Amino acid sequence: MGWVSGMVVKYMERNEGRWPNDWDDLKEPYELGVAQVGRPWTFDELRSRVDVDFSADPNELAKARLHNGRVPFRVISLRSGYYHYWEGSEPNVRIWEYLQKRARGSAAAVHR
Repeated sequence: MGWVSGMVVKYMERNEGRWPNDWDDLKEPYELGVAQVGRPWTFDELRSRVDVDFSADPNELAKARLHNGRVPFRVISLRSGYYHYWEGSEPNVRIWEYLQKRARGSAAAVHR
C-alpha cells in the first residue's frame, strides 16, 4: 500500500494537486519510483492487490482531521481486507500529510 500511496502523491505533485482518474494515471509515478529504488512489485501486482478510490476529492480529504494518528478516510486499501503497512507510513495518512503540506503552501502563496 505504501508504494501506491507514494504513486498517488507523486501523481498529484506532477499534476497540480489533481487526483488520479485511474490506474493508467499511476503508471508514470510507478516508473519514477522504480527508477529510484528498484522493482519490489510489478505494476500489475500492485493493481491486483491494492484498491484506490479514484473518485476521491483531494480538497475534501485535506479537510479531514487526524484522530489518534488516523484519518477518517481510506482511499488506499488492500483488496484482501487486511490492514497492513510499515510502521509510520500508513498510506492514507501519507496522502493526508501531502495534502496538508500543499494546502499550507497554497495559503502562504496567497498571503505574499
